[in-house]
Amino acid sequence: MAPDSVIFPLSVAGGDFKVPYMPLILSGIRIQGSIVAPRLIHKQMLEFAARNGIKPIMMKFPMNEAGITKAMKTLNDGEMRYRGVLVPEQKA
Repeated sequence: MAPDSVIFPLSVAGGDFKVPYMPLILSGIRIQGSIVAPRLIHKQMLEFAARNGIKPIMMKFPMNEAGITKAMKTLNDGEMRYRGVLVPEQKA
C-alpha cells in the first residue's frame, strides 16, 4: 500500500482484529473503522429513498481498457463525483 493510505475494513467478525503493525506505523498507514447501523435503520433508509425517489448519482465508465483507464484518471485527478461505476459492455 502507498504511504499515508487508509484501510477501511468492510466486514466484522468475533475475536480480535490482528494486523502486523510495524509496516503500518513505518508507512503511516491508518485503519479507519465505523459502526454499521442495524438492519432496521437500513430498511428505513431504503424505504425513505424509494418513497422520495432518491437515487444515487453515478459517473459511468465502460468496462473495457479505455473505460478503466479513464475512470482511474478521473479518480486520480480528483474529478470523480459521488460514485464511479464500471458498466459491462452490451453483447449483441
